[in-house]
Amino acid sequence: MNDIIIFLTKHWMLSAGLAGLIVALIINEVRHFSAFKAYSPQEVVNKMNHEHAKLIDCREPAAFQAGHILGAVNIPSLKLEESQSILTKFKSKPIIIVCHQGTDSPKMGTKLLKLGYQDVATLEGGIQAWKKEGLPVERG
Repeated sequence: MNDIIIFLTKHWMLSAGLAGLIVALIINEVRHFSAFKAYSPQEVVNKMNHEHAKLIDCREPAAFQAGHILGAVNIPSLKLEESQSILTKFKSKPIIIVCHQGTDSPKMGTKLLKLGYQDVATLEGGIQAWKKEGLPVERG
């Protein structure tokens, strides 16, 4: 045991790197076991076509108007509570949340799970990943 402690103190940079790597692996694993999934753009297309998934775009209205996925409903994250009447219609359908880069949608997904929605997922990489795949967007 003393040998390990001596090694760790003499090679503190290696020890810090190892600790950082372990933390990163743990965070990555926790993200994979979250309450909702992140789908690739192609998986979202399949969900829309075969399971009639509903897309909720949580970006601000100006960004939504500049370009969004066909059939998506714009409900900005800050207006989630005000939009319950719209969301109630989709409670029995899979819901996929779209944001700009895939970083804001998990927050809204968590809120929807707390409100009792069961089948909630996000678009991995957000609208940017969708556009990168060459998939269509509509304006207005």
